[in-house]
Amino acid sequence: MNFDQISNLIGNENVPKWAITAQPGHEDVTTLTIADMDFETPDFILNNLVPASRVLGYEEPSDQYYDSIINWQKQYHHVSVNKNEIIPLTGVLTGISFALQKVTSPNDAVLVFDPVYGPFSMAVNNLNRELIEFDLTISGDGQYEIDFDKLKDTLSKQKIRAMIICNPQNPSGHVWTRADLLKLSELAQQNNIFMIADEIHQDLVFEPERYTSLFEIPGVEGYAIVISAPTKTFNMPGVQSAYMFVKDAFLRDQIKSLMDDQFISGISTTGVLATTVALTQGKSWHDELMKYLKENRDTIFELFDGTKIKPMLPQATYLMWLDFSAIGISDLEIDRKLINDAKVQLNMGSQYGQDGTGWFRLNFATSRDQLVKAVRQIIEVFG
Repeated sequence: MNFDQISNLIGNENVPKWAITAQPGHEDVTTLTIADMDFETPDFILNNLVPASRVLGYEEPSDQYYDSIINWQKQYHHVSVNKNEIIPLTGVLTGISFALQKVTSPNDAVLVFDPVYGPFSMAVNNLNRELIEFDLTISGDGQYEIDFDKLKDTLSKQKIRAMIICNPQNPSGHVWTRADLLKLSELAQQNNIFMIADEIHQDLVFEPERYTSLFEIPGVEGYAIVISAPTKTFNMPGVQSAYMFVKDAFLRDQIKSLMDDQFISGISTTGVLATTVALTQGKSWHDELMKYLKENRDTIFELFDGTKIKPMLPQATYLMWLDFSAIGISDLEIDRKLINDAKVQLNMGSQYGQDGTGWFRLNFATSRDQLVKAVRQIIEVFG
């Protein structure tokens, strides 16, 4: 795969990431926003999207579909699941919503870690649950960490029914360690809190970091679920494919029943085909992707060194979290200068919670030439 060659989506208003370039005066903006890659979806996936039958009729996920997920999780994430424990989904947020509806009741408190992917908070609020935002802190080595003493105190004072964990973390790309997950699971068990883990970026971890799935932690099966997807890894969000792992049989039946009641069950034939072929044929492509992304990450991290913009080195994902606070102007002014002067669009950090103020998120899953040019334009404008 030649990752230096990317699809030209400029001016396509139907592609949300590049929609700004369809606006008059913004045709030359490079957008490094939404967490899709600019790389083409691999041919071995595209060439296998037509089903064996010439009829696009109703079709249940095949055994090959389930086996592909089971084998991938076992090989890459040391997680053992069986077919009965997998619930196919159209997306991770769908799974989070269904889980919250079954493990919490209206007005129950749900904790998220701030900053984090914005739709988590939307899901909590939309279901009339009370949102508790727990502030992450930055360690001496420039990575996010959880103040467990403060968290323990928070949990002792507020009756929290569920917590949502993003691992690897979005927007920063930080990887929560096994020790972190052990502490979180102990606190959850002590306080009768259900854990929902979004692990959609689990395949995008850079060496030498060691990734730990929540289901690698002993004893969590009764009060935790894990949700993941192949769509970030293989750049195919349009097939709308994800999966939830639910070890507890009673909860699993409740979630399936809720999905049936709301006429939302299963995924499309295309989603089944794309997932199956990605997870059975994707190893070499994935290895090449990670090498290219790591070189992109390291290249722009070095470019930002010595500037007013302070990057947090992502341990995973293709997202870099940038601290613009030293610039000394409002986020809206920074956003305008990025688009109008630097000709680059980033995600404003305030989309990820109050602690995201002063930060911007950069997606570096694009060609190196385009990426380096965009970062140099940012540095030229902001110093």
